[in-house]
Amino acid sequence: MFRSAGGGNRRPSWIIRSRLRARIYTCILCMLALGVACCAPPVKKRDWTNYTGPGAEYFHALEIHALDFADPIEPFNRTVTAMNDGLVLGFLEPVGRGYAKVVPAPVRNAVTRFGKNLLFPRRALASLLQDKREQARNETRRFLINSTLGVLGLFDVAERKFGIQAGDEDFGLVFAHAGWKNSRYLSLPFIGPSTGRDAVGLIPDWLTDPAFYYYYPFRPFLSFNESADSYHVYGKFIRTTHDPYALTRVFWLLDRDRDIANFEYEPDTGPAVRTLQGQFMAANVEASSLRLKTRRVHLPATGRKLSFSFRIQDRPAAPIVFILPGLGAHRESSQAQAIADLVWREGYSVAIISSAFNWEFMRQASTVSVPGHTPVDANDVYVALDAVAKDLDRRFPGHIGPRRLLGYSMGAFHAFYIAAQEQRPDNELIKFDRYVTLDAPVRLLHGAREIDAFYNSPLAFPPDERAERIRHMLGKGIALGRGKLEPDQPLPFTELEARFLIGLSFRLTLQSIIFESQQRHDMGVLLTKRTPFRRSAAYEEIFDYSLMEYAFGFVLPYYMGDQPSEADAERLLALNDLRSIGDALRKSGKIRHVANYDDFLVTVEDIEWLIDTLGPQNATFLPSGGHLGNLYKPEVRHRILQALNTEVE
Repeated sequence: MFRSAGGGNRRPSWIIRSRLRARIYTCILCMLALGVACCAPPVKKRDWTNYTGPGAEYFHALEIHALDFADPIEPFNRTVTAMNDGLVLGFLEPVGRGYAKVVPAPVRNAVTRFGKNLLFPRRALASLLQDKREQARNETRRFLINSTLGVLGLFDVAERKFGIQAGDEDFGLVFAHAGWKNSRYLSLPFIGPSTGRDAVGLIPDWLTDPAFYYYYPFRPFLSFNESADSYHVYGKFIRTTHDPYALTRVFWLLDRDRDIANFEYEPDTGPAVRTLQGQFMAANVEASSLRLKTRRVHLPATGRKLSFSFRIQDRPAAPIVFILPGLGAHRESSQAQAIADLVWREGYSVAIISSAFNWEFMRQASTVSVPGHTPVDANDVYVALDAVAKDLDRRFPGHIGPRRLLGYSMGAFHAFYIAAQEQRPDNELIKFDRYVTLDAPVRLLHGAREIDAFYNSPLAFPPDERAERIRHMLGKGIALGRGKLEPDQPLPFTELEARFLIGLSFRLTLQSIIFESQQRHDMGVLLTKRTPFRRSAAYEEIFDYSLMEYAFGFVLPYYMGDQPSEADAERLLALNDLRSIGDALRKSGKIRHVANYDDFLVTVEDIEWLIDTLGPQNATFLPSGGHLGNLYKPEVRHRILQALNTEVE
């Protein structure tokens, strides 16, 4: 039955044929699912053209629509994704951690290089079929060099010694080059994100993989080896994201659509570009040895338990820093964890809760269904911090010393309100020894208007060029996320491009806020049907709402009724300005503020007001950095630690 060749056993031909048939059948079944799936519900959008109430100008303004939300087989995709995510959380993540501990990184990297070298036939043929002859020549040269001098590809001599870069071609890209464009998203069992086009492309992908013919289980092992270090990253993404399926689908489609080889490299130095440099914070998280723990504390106000992250120093009475993240951020976000690592190394214990606008806090700790009115949101945050502090006091007696509160962006805005509330005679919640606020807005509506304007930056392009320019910017944004960033390297963005990407990130955050709030309390503003397995149509409707439209279309009616007057709106919105608590902030004496002069969330008048209110000795403004874009810099991190350590007058 087996034929010997070269001293080894070859797989019988009937096994090869059966495996090929099995994979072809899998693709056929997936494609059949496209045809038999139910049609997506229609997208319904409220007509605001005749609205004349508060904020009408924002509902009538021209806006762009940057993302495609069409997902005709969403129930099928979500079901498969749930199965794949369960596999990651229940098996691949823990096994990957164990594998990474047992097998040294140099060995894993060598095996990964071997596996990539083995895929030379796929990359070379796919390059030729796309008329990328130079890339095909490079692939051939790489294979010959690495297979000989690199010992079967265990070492990448071609790149290290000869500078020959690796490609990443497959037959999905071949079909795209041949004209199969705009293929819809498809989630495949055990494989993950794909499209209909890429699923068909798997057939020639498998046929040009040598491992397919000789010992197919070796390919899954090679894939596992390559991903062992990243399973925990994806597991964290699943646990901390409001709807991981939706974000995965969006970014996968953008990634498959991009052409990063030909984008123009136009570095700029404006405040929006400097804001994007906040991505360098991720490098600090990767290098961190701090492993936070998670606990849950009961909140009587909601009857639920709130999750929080913490780590306590192993010495008596160590000071502790409570961290409040920015708008919509989870307690395990890269910025929150990087700041936690910074203060931990300085000898502080740390505790983090999610933003009041994050889905976790909204479900577990918010007393209202629609966040956005700061006095209420900040009080909910204060109550949660009080419960966390008392829980840690009980659990670690004698280990909790002076308490500091550090907030950044929206977390800093809430910290100001907590500092004011602490001074009330009837306040029975915990008191903090000092407050450190980083890059806080002063007027919430001003910040919202600026972010909305950022998102609509592509309106500056001619209408006939706008769609292509947006696609181009999205591709560059994906390239930034996938690349390995080195601090202080120039980013390949113009100021307009950076503004758009910042605005888009906030718009995606707002999408999850609106969806979660309307799941808790449907105000009747949204018209598209929403179910757990059909959300894309609703997301398309939600994505049309700006931050200002959220304020006037959701927050204001929630607090003031369906027909608030202009006077009612002015009174409510005035309470979302730090000037409304200015007297209390002047009396506090505990606040240290660190920010940047070029932060787009504040104006020159706002900066002057903060310096006058807090005192010049308590308000530090750095020359540049945008909004949180310079937190990775040693001098800024030193300023933060100095603000925590210095006694407040």
